[in-house]
Amino acid sequence: MANFSHGLIMILTHTSGLLSILLVLRFSDEFCHILKASHLNEGLILPEEEEKRGMTIYLAEKDQQIIGKVNLQLSTKIGGIYGLGVLPEYRGKGFGRAILMMAIEKLKEANAGEVMLQVAAENANALNFYKSCGFMETSIMDYYKIRS
Repeated sequence: MANFSHGLIMILTHTSGLLSILLVLRFSDEFCHILKASHLNEGLILPEEEEKRGMTIYLAEKDQQIIGKVNLQLSTKIGGIYGLGVLPEYRGKGFGRAILMMAIEKLKEANAGEVMLQVAAENANALNFYKSCGFMETSIMDYYKIRS
């Protein structure tokens, strides 16, 4: 288990089993307003499945409570940050920024030449947050689905 500490929070790799499932469900409940209805019906990808795809999930802990999460992936020198989230009662207090900075540091330690992330184009708060942390918009994509 890899742990990182940042004064405000501790970052841990996720633990398998029921705890990880409950955390995924809790964060999906908090962020379901961001997801499109069609995505909600497709089900959740459990942490163990994401690990098989080369993704590592990190949990942010404060005072022995999980308050945030981020998924990291390294592929051919490109580091990817996905699913960064902080529970609503902890937002606006620097925890998201601390998680993001540690995620970038972790990817650079793994020799990522560049770091990218994805964010929903309609999520203005997240867009502003990432821009304030030094990210710049490189492309805009939308999601499409074949009608059945």
